[in-house]
Amino acid sequence: MASTLAGVFDDYDDAERARERLNRGGALDSRALRELRGGEQVIVGGLVTIRQRPQTANGTIFLLLEDEHGFINVVVPSRLVEPNREVVKFATFVLVQGRFERDGQVMNVVGRRFRELKMQRIQYASRNFR
Repeated sequence: MASTLAGVFDDYDDAERARERLNRGGALDSRALRELRGGEQVIVGGLVTIRQRPQTANGTIFLLLEDEHGFINVVVPSRLVEPNREVVKFATFVLVQGRFERDGQVMNVVGRRFRELKMQRIQYASRNFR
């Protein structure tokens, strides 16, 4: 796993198990997303490093997920925030199913389904909106 994730896990084996769990869930990594054109249905997952809920976004939440290859921007539409409240507001590791969007180099996954991935021995807290 990338050095940015190295401090999150107690050891390398834990990081490897995280990727295995993501793969079993059908998740693409951030590197694989770079090959997509846009419009595809995808599953992605990773460590939530930042949560944002800007006043101007009308209740939409933005998650920044990190995996071993980079970052994944996830959009949580406002209508899906409350039904998925526990996961999108509090989970450390998240698996997201949604539509991949691309505008040049800007890539997002507009989430449709959200699931928490429970991980052992992790010491991390995301930067959350207030």
